[in-house]
Amino acid sequence: MIQVLANGKFLSDKALDVIKTLEPSGHVSAMELLIASFEQPLEAWTISAEVSDITTAPYRGVPGLAGIDAYLSASETGAQAWIDTDDFTLSLPKVYQRPIHIQKVTGQLAGRWQRDGMFLEDGLLLARAADHDATVQFEIDIPFSASSSIARKMRLAVAMTGAPIAVRNNYIPHRLPEPTYLWLQKTIGSGTVSAATFLWHGGLKPYGDPGQTTQLSVDFSGVTLDYQDAWPPADLPFGQLRLSDGVIDVFASSAIVANIDLEDIRVGVRMQPGHALLLLEAESGSPLSAM
Repeated sequence: MIQVLANGKFLSDKALDVIKTLEPSGHVSAMELLIASFEQPLEAWTISAEVSDITTAPYRGVPGLAGIDAYLSASETGAQAWIDTDDFTLSLPKVYQRPIHIQKVTGQLAGRWQRDGMFLEDGLLLARAADHDATVQFEIDIPFSASSSIARKMRLAVAMTGAPIAVRNNYIPHRLPEPTYLWLQKTIGSGTVSAATFLWHGGLKPYGDPGQTTQLSVDFSGVTLDYQDAWPPADLPFGQLRLSDGVIDVFASSAIVANIDLEDIRVGVRMQPGHALLLLEAESGSPLSAM
């Protein structure tokens, strides 16, 4: 299929170079090419294909994909993919340390291009992983070179319900400052996510760049909060975690710490250059003798 696009000069040389850099592989089970005019074939053309087990490598923030089955339709103005695939793997090495494995994905993704860049947009996907289901919205702007008029930006939104706490490993970006990333990994060791939403909007520069924002909202239950070494953990029957760029807060209406009943608990982390501040707030109606 790539050879057809290259031989027919349907895409610019730079766009073809980017596609080749993605190292695509897989199978084309059917393909159709329609040209409106043999005299001017580039003015109006359409190529349609049914593909399976498509794999691409990550490229400048473009996710690496493995195991895609889809129907594709492309023309001189852009492309559309309708995806229905099993055993799908997503690699975003600039955001997540490990690839994300998904059992089932259905949805669609559009693409359009210009001389110095490409836009993947209108991505709406329903995903089923081993331990949770998720709805995903995805878009990314891809410059072809450093001098492109397009800035590299990604817009990713994920919403899910009914998942184990360990699902955080799929959505908390390792681009967070390392102490904060490790604190989030360690602090909430077990429990259940009743609902969660993750947002990434902006570039793929170092975390905290003013051109990007990361938001995470989690409602959880049955959590033990191990917020500080050598301090007694807090047992939270229900609570919420909120991450907004450099601000992290955990809220709960009630908790038990060292057999003491507490109310209106708030545990916060404030990222600072080179360190982080830990904030603790709570109320207790227990007598001082119990403390």
